[in-house]
Amino acid sequence: MSKISTKLAHDRITQAAKGGRPFYVKFTKKSDGSEREMICQIGNSDFVTGKGPAYDAREKGLLTVFDLEAFINAFRGGKEWEEAGKAAYRSIPIDNIIDMKVGGLDI
Repeated sequence: MSKISTKLAHDRITQAAKGGRPFYVKFTKKSDGSEREMICQIGNSDFVTGKGPAYDAREKGLLTVFDLEAFINAFRGGKEWEEAGKAAYRSIPIDNIIDMKVGGLDI
């Protein structure tokens, strides 16, 4: 299988998961090289403050997602709804994605 550009990968992911469809992703973390699995969604702006990020995630080859499991765990752990939501945003390095499924289909 040939490697596709980061831009094309980003476009395919955002198209497949549009409308807030939850998806599964497995990737290698940049920070320590460990593998991470996550159920997340893109396009969730419910907890965005309006300031915006300090960097352009797409330029850095990152995909900003909302980690549904982190949100649920934080809320169940006693955080307020808004606080749990704000803490659930993550950045995934697109080049490090190992596996991804949307609606049970491999992307």
